Amino acid sequence: MKYIHFIICILHIYIYMAQSDPIDIENKVFERSEKENKEKKDTLNKKNLLKSLDVYNLKIIYFRFFFIYCILAVISFYFLYLQSYTNKTKIMIALVILLFPFVIYILEVYLYNLLYYLYVFIFTKPYEGEHDY
Repeated sequence: MKYIHFIICILHIYIYMAQSDPIDIENKVFERSEKENKEKKDTLNKKNLLKSLDVYNLKIIYFRFFFIYCILAVISFYFLYLQSYTNKTKIMIALVILLFPFVIYILEVYLYNLLYYLYVFIFTKPYEGEHDY
């Protein structure tokens, strides 16, 4: 793509050289190319801004879910305290409640990767290149 743009610029220079001053022509071509590069850069900056806003919004959502989880964990600890289980059982249940977010994250990632692999395996085309047989 860069080479095509370069070739077009060179052609513009040769076409306009016969009509007017070469320095003015080169300046016009460079200004046009600078404008195109600036537009590309602005587009990338907007894309980066939107992606960073998406990440920020996801962090807010994750924080809210974690806060809700903490409240539910405290409530479950309270009800666990009121139950007539042995101390060993209460400690085991409390550990399960505390470790739940970490364990479920590992399972979610594994399940996501498995389902994505199956999706790609089922719905994509294999390589259809030139065969020698």
